[in-house]
Amino acid sequence: MNEQDQKRIQEGLRVAMLTESDGHSFYKMASLTVEDEQGRKMLELLATEELRHFQWLKHQRDNLKEKGEFDEDMSIPSPEDVKGARSIFSPALRNRLDKAQLEMSVLSIGMQLELNSIKYYEELAGKETLPAAKKFFQMLVDWEKFHYKTLCDHFEELKEDYWAKAGFSPF
Repeated sequence: MNEQDQKRIQEGLRVAMLTESDGHSFYKMASLTVEDEQGRKMLELLATEELRHFQWLKHQRDNLKEKGEFDEDMSIPSPEDVKGARSIFSPALRNRLDKAQLEMSVLSIGMQLELNSIKYYEELAGKETLPAAKKFFQMLVDWEKFHYKTLCDHFEELKEDYWAKAGFSPF
């Protein structure tokens, strides 16, 4: 790998590490503030997954610094390997949906963070000429899409009832 490729990939990894660190901090902070116990556990899981992404990125960055190459043998589990339903909040949240501003905001902000990550990793994968780096960034796209879908599905499930109970609905 030439020096220009190494610098380009390192910069992409640096920005991605910052993004994953922000995601980890957000989900961790959110897990400490929501009332719903199931929501707290799910947000802690999302925080842990963002930290794992950070560690994968750091591994690649460190490998580039130390060996001058991208670790082609690094394996990232697929998001499909995550078993079970990924419902974020318990059904009890519906009983207090009119007071669920924080939970709905967490879903909304989390969706935006995930969309930003998807866009960034897709950009990195699209520009990348090194096959191993392209594959690595695409795997991260898949993870962020999985996170986004989880958040979006739950938001959509609650949105209409939340809007009606909170007085946002015109009907």
